[in-house]
Amino acid sequence: MLTLQIDNSTVEAIFAKGFESNKEKFFAFIKNAYAQKTELDAYNADRYRFTQTYEQMKNGSMKMYSESEATQEIDKFLEAL
Repeated sequence: MLTLQIDNSTVEAIFAKGFESNKEKFFAFIKNAYAQKTELDAYNADRYRFTQTYEQMKNGSMKMYSESEATQEIDKFLEAL
Protein backbone atom coordinates (compact mmCIF):
# COMPACT_ATOMS: atom_id res chain seq x y z
CA MET A 1 0.00 0.00 0.00
CA LEU A 2 1.26 3.47 -0.89
CA THR A 3 0.85 6.37 1.48
CA LEU A 4 1.28 9.93 0.32
CA GLN A 5 1.37 12.95 2.61
CA ILE A 6 1.74 16.38 1.00
CA ASP A 7 2.64 19.40 3.15
CA ASN A 8 3.06 21.84 0.26
CA SER A 9 -0.07 23.43 -1.22
CA THR A 10 1.53 23.93 -4.64
CA VAL A 11 2.55 20.27 -4.87
CA GLU A 12 -0.85 19.25 -3.56
CA ALA A 13 -2.57 21.27 -6.31
CA ILE A 14 -0.31 19.71 -8.98
CA PHE A 15 -1.07 16.26 -7.57
CA ALA A 16 -4.82 16.88 -7.52
CA LYS A 17 -5.06 18.52 -10.97
CA GLY A 18 -2.14 17.13 -12.95
CA PHE A 19 -2.30 13.56 -11.69
CA GLU A 20 -6.02 13.49 -10.89
CA SER A 21 -5.10 12.53 -7.30
CA ASN A 22 -3.81 9.19 -8.63
CA LYS A 23 -0.87 8.03 -6.46
CA GLU A 24 0.25 5.43 -8.99
CA LYS A 25 0.46 8.03 -11.80
CA PHE A 26 2.33 10.39 -9.49
CA PHE A 27 4.85 7.75 -8.37
CA ALA A 28 5.34 6.56 -11.97
CA PHE A 29 6.18 10.16 -12.91
CA ILE A 30 8.65 10.45 -10.00
CA LYS A 31 10.25 7.11 -10.92
CA ASN A 32 10.62 8.16 -14.57
CA ALA A 33 12.06 11.55 -13.62
CA TYR A 34 14.58 9.86 -11.29
CA ALA A 35 15.61 7.41 -14.03
CA GLN A 36 16.21 10.31 -16.43
CA LYS A 37 18.28 12.15 -13.80
CA THR A 38 20.34 9.02 -13.16
CA GLU A 39 21.01 8.63 -16.90
CA LEU A 40 21.97 12.31 -17.17
CA ASP A 41 24.32 12.02 -14.18
CA ALA A 42 26.02 9.00 -15.78
CA TYR A 43 26.31 10.88 -19.10
CA ASN A 44 27.84 13.91 -17.38
CA ALA A 45 30.33 11.72 -15.49
CA ASP A 46 31.39 10.00 -18.73
CA ARG A 47 31.66 13.35 -20.49
CA TYR A 48 33.84 14.72 -17.68
CA ARG A 49 36.19 11.68 -17.81
CA PHE A 50 36.43 11.91 -21.60
CA THR A 51 37.25 15.61 -21.42
CA GLN A 52 39.92 15.00 -18.77
CA THR A 53 41.50 12.22 -20.84
CA TYR A 54 41.43 14.38 -23.97
CA GLU A 55 43.09 17.30 -22.17
CA GLN A 56 45.79 15.02 -20.70
CA MET A 57 46.53 13.52 -24.11
CA LYS A 58 46.57 16.97 -25.70
CA ASN A 59 49.09 18.39 -23.22
CA GLY A 60 51.23 15.24 -23.32
CA SER A 61 50.71 14.10 -19.74
CA MET A 62 48.96 10.93 -20.93
CA LYS A 63 50.33 8.56 -23.55
CA MET A 64 48.22 6.66 -26.05
CA TYR A 65 49.42 3.07 -26.47
CA SER A 66 49.35 1.13 -29.70
CA GLU A 67 47.36 -2.11 -29.58
CA SER A 68 50.52 -4.20 -29.15
CA GLU A 69 51.85 -1.90 -26.40
CA ALA A 70 48.51 -2.05 -24.60
CA THR A 71 48.49 -5.85 -24.84
CA GLN A 72 52.02 -6.01 -23.39
CA GLU A 73 51.07 -3.68 -20.52
CA ILE A 74 47.96 -5.75 -19.74
CA ASP A 75 49.98 -8.98 -19.84
CA LYS A 76 52.60 -7.52 -17.46
CA PHE A 77 49.86 -6.41 -15.09
CA LEU A 78 48.15 -9.81 -15.15
CA GLU A 79 51.46 -11.62 -14.55
CA ALA A 80 52.08 -9.40 -11.52
CA LEU A 81 48.81 -10.55 -9.96
